[in-house]
Amino acid sequence: MQHSNQMIRRYKMYLQLEKAVSPNTLDAYLRDLEKLRQFAQDEGKELTDITYEDLQTFIAGLPEVLTVDEIDRLIDSIDLTTDEGQRNRAILETLYSCGLRVSELVNLKFQDIYPKEGFIRVEGKGSKQRLVPISERALKEINAYLPDRDALTIKPGYESYLFLTKRGKPLSRITVFHIVKVQAELAGIQKVISPHTFRHSFATHLLEGGAHLRAIQEMLGHESIRATEIYTHLDRESLRQQILTCHPRSK
Repeated sequence: MQHSNQMIRRYKMYLQLEKAVSPNTLDAYLRDLEKLRQFAQDEGKELTDITYEDLQTFIAGLPEVLTVDEIDRLIDSIDLTTDEGQRNRAILETLYSCGLRVSELVNLKFQDIYPKEGFIRVEGKGSKQRLVPISERALKEINAYLPDRDALTIKPGYESYLFLTKRGKPLSRITVFHIVKVQAELAGIQKVISPHTFRHSFATHLLEGGAHLRAIQEMLGHESIRATEIYTHLDRESLRQQILTCHPRSK
């Protein structure tokens, strides 16, 4: 923590003395840096330990949220006549149904799925495991993908992984990012989204539906309730927009 404070002070001096930014710009940069430090703290890391993947997650932290209709449009835009079509439907439905991080999705294994109980076991950050409910629809999409998966020649050592490439190896995070980007374009969705958007949408829709913040925190695998509280802000903004749209004085 002390090292982080020193680093921030040096960065502030750099902005003031070398970059000569305006006071407003300085305040904005330092506010963003403070948010990053809080994010790092919630993840149990120092600023110097932050990875590129962490930064991608952080940047998505005041995120776009898809409506249920947009998610349906995006999933329905997948061409099921292609070799990877049903796999991709199962991937996107699982991302949204379970609110997974993309790293958790690509590492999902057969033994982690309990279809009769309606749960999956997820290994999150720091190898911490949690049980997350999975919807009937997601299970249906996964079951529909299994015949395609069974037709693959799976590389030795990867037999237990659920989602595989056509070469029989686990998917990379980049591949999932690509799937989301392509399908968003095909569905005509203008928002800038990533696999993490499905996680944010999962949490936001739960909150809007009346779920308690502590339950959402447990489902997402957040270390701190503060990391989950962003969704109360998102929900308030959604409520504000609804009121502004519906109130007679706004028409």
